[in-house]
Amino acid sequence: MLIESLMSCTYGGAGDTNATTDTAGTPRDIGGATGNRANVLASKGAAGDVTMGIIVGTGNAANTGATKSIQTIISHGVAPGNLSYGGNGYTSPSGTTPLSFTITRTFTNNSGGDITITEAALYLSSIDTASAQRFFCILRDVNAGGLATVLNGANTTATYTLSYNIA
Repeated sequence: MLIESLMSCTYGGAGDTNATTDTAGTPRDIGGATGNRANVLASKGAAGDVTMGIIVGTGNAANTGATKSIQTIISHGVAPGNLSYGGNGYTSPSGTTPLSFTITRTFTNNSGGDITITEAALYLSSIDTASAQRFFCILRDVNAGGLATVLNGANTTATYTLSYNIA
């Protein structure tokens, strides 16, 4: 549950209220109320944010051990070739083992033409040892034939489901 709690926060997260339960059974906000919440693993990208959360692109390079990002990101906006990025949504862990939670993001196409998404990734934000915000790609899916084609005036929603066992 800690991972879901961290990932469902916004970087800096002064307004986030997601908490995780500590070993004594008490819900705790990660990082306190000083605006430092979720400085580890945050992925709650706001509408228009292409630095964290689910990111999409048009690249088709296969993943390798050196893959660290989307190959060709689709920018946010309404210009040709752009998609409007909605905010990321989350569900809380549910079910019995394995527990799972989902991360979703809707992309709207008002660019004037159809757009084929061939890659999608999940980006997280964290603080490095110099207290600078950094972004990390923790997973990337690619299909040169297309993961989804978004018609002009339409939208599509990407969903990642993360699951884990508790033994």
